Amino acid sequence: MNREHLRVLPADWWLRKRSYSFFMMRELTSLAVAAYAVFLLALVATAAEAGSFTRFFEWLRHPVSVGLHLVALSMVLFHSITWIKLMPESLVVWRGEERIPGRLIAAGGFAGWIVVSVLVAFLALR
Repeated sequence: MNREHLRVLPADWWLRKRSYSFFMMRELTSLAVAAYAVFLLALVATAAEAGSFTRFFEWLRHPVSVGLHLVALSMVLFHSITWIKLMPESLVVWRGEERIPGRLIAAGGFAGWIVVSVLVAFLALR
């Protein structure tokens, strides 16, 4: 009879190597990204009613809200940076027989991120 051997890992397995810790932190920060997406959907939903939209923006000026936004920003930045650094591992690009270096793939990801960020900032601040 063939039986699988399942290795039991301790709860802190991801704390033993730095790469595992970054992996778990990136996965956990994806929850912050999802929560912020829900926040933006709530903002769009309140845009239909002038009174609730005004109250919503008053709440955004509250120090607790500003603090939460700074925490969310740091989590989204960490998630984005680690994800772009991971791009060369998941995206292998060949030019003929030569593999494009991972540094160039990551640099392209960062360049795209900067271009999109500048474009969004331009549109938002017009």
